[in-house]
Amino acid sequence: MASNSQVLDKGTAHLGGATNPFSSWTVCIAVIFILGFAAFVRLRLIDLPLERDEGEYAYSGQLLLQGIPPYKLAYNMKLPGTYVAYAAIMAAFGQTDRGIHLGLILINGATILLIYFLGRRLFGTICGLVSAAVYAIYSLSYSVLGTAAHATHFVTLFGLGGALVLHGTLEKKRALLIFWSGILFGLAFLMKQQAVFFGVFGAIVLLWHEWHRRPQERRVFLRCASLFAGMVVPFAVACAALAVAGVFPRFWFWTFSYASQYATITPLEVGWEYLCARLCSIFLAAPIIWIVAVFGLVLLLRRIRKQHNAFFTIALLATTFATACPGLYFRAHYFIPLLAALGLLAGAAIQLMADEIYRRQWNRNWLLIPLALFLAASTDAAVRHRALLFQLSPDAIARAIYPNNPFPEARAVGRYIRDHSTPDSRIAVLGSEPEIYFYSHRRSATGYIYMYALMEPQPYALTMQREMIAEIESTAPDLVVLVGVYTSWLGRKESHLLVSEWLESYPRNHSEQIGFADILPDSGTVYHFGDREGRESQPKSRSFITIFKRTTNPSSLSQ
Repeated sequence: MASNSQVLDKGTAHLGGATNPFSSWTVCIAVIFILGFAAFVRLRLIDLPLERDEGEYAYSGQLLLQGIPPYKLAYNMKLPGTYVAYAAIMAAFGQTDRGIHLGLILINGATILLIYFLGRRLFGTICGLVSAAVYAIYSLSYSVLGTAAHATHFVTLFGLGGALVLHGTLEKKRALLIFWSGILFGLAFLMKQQAVFFGVFGAIVLLWHEWHRRPQERRVFLRCASLFAGMVVPFAVACAALAVAGVFPRFWFWTFSYASQYATITPLEVGWEYLCARLCSIFLAAPIIWIVAVFGLVLLLRRIRKQHNAFFTIALLATTFATACPGLYFRAHYFIPLLAALGLLAGAAIQLMADEIYRRQWNRNWLLIPLALFLAASTDAAVRHRALLFQLSPDAIARAIYPNNPFPEARAVGRYIRDHSTPDSRIAVLGSEPEIYFYSHRRSATGYIYMYALMEPQPYALTMQREMIAEIESTAPDLVVLVGVYTSWLGRKESHLLVSEWLESYPRNHSEQIGFADILPDSGTVYHFGDREGRESQPKSRSFITIFKRTTNPSSLSQ
């Protein structure tokens, strides 16, 4: 039987019990190539118009840079971490959609590196490279809306960072490192509530590991307490800062009281339909990658009792899936964290195949089989996404991914408002297009930057409608933007009609029409801003954005 040294002499390096047929320089070049590919595609798409969630984060971040705390002029159920992240990105790269997408390139690149290091630590270098490549390709996919800077990109970054630090502490006795792992999990939670499952993941992994080590009760308690303490710190600091800013009651209402109602609207059977449709879409975006990942899952399930790393990976898979489940909405971008676990499973499959070839001491040429399988999977994914990756323009991609949404039009409307109003002008967007506030660099006349909550069958809806109407009428905005697009309202049969009745009179009784964007399904969008057509005509399409300029004296509105 050949010795290990003889096998090494044949050109197969063996690091940490895992096959690695590549030199350190080759690995470095491969990582740079993966990062470069992802950055190249995202740079090509850097002019993508912001979608709604990006608009919300960008507007809230813009307000933060002006010294205005979250939840004062923009209400939403999301925790404030992503607002702070956007503010930091815009402080570095500018308050533009380009600046935001430059920040996303860095966030995505950092996440790819974390996946590489985590995969390498868990199973070996091949696993790290495959995992990073899978995430780099899949996180661009239209099936998860990966081109937009959603909160889940930030959740994935901090969640994986916490997982990597946690894995490095399992064999060490320093509770401080576990504390820092908790800090990272806490930051993930601050980006979005669903990331609380990363904290659960950390506790389960710690308990599993200690249970297999003749646990001492004091040691287990200290390690779990350190993790929990770290998780609490970011949220506690955020709560204290919001209390000092005087917005804590509104923050608590939106992020917990209303959010709990929002999470219970979807019936179980409807949620199941959403889940099946979403998973089918994500699977069809790269089916070979899924097949390889499922094979990796089977291999790890067979090792779960003997290998801590197998349990760690499967627990991470369950965690990232769980983050998509609250509310049963299963929206596309909720699955971005799952892509990291998917990449690790695919990487584990390729690595374990290579390890088996090494263990059986077969000819090293057999290593080409798992590598060829990975290349086939990644090539298949790239071919399926070739239009997005290499061909379509940013606006064409926005229209293809979001066919019934006015995102390119919102950018044009926002820039027109910025050029034809004063910096202290207040505007009201009657629709769910907060990106208009961001593009226009104008503050909102109401904190209701989305209309969805007003239309939902939840107990606060009518009160919200009344509050929004009162805020707009008391502020008397200089400009009112009416978004006549169904996806900007999502009205239901059971929706309260108060705001609909109010819309019939308010804009036209107190303002004059100065322009509109007519979103024609076949011939594109026609803009009439400031011309005679924009003042005297009406949109021909059922999808439009109309701009009104106030004509009445603000004092008369309260009479």
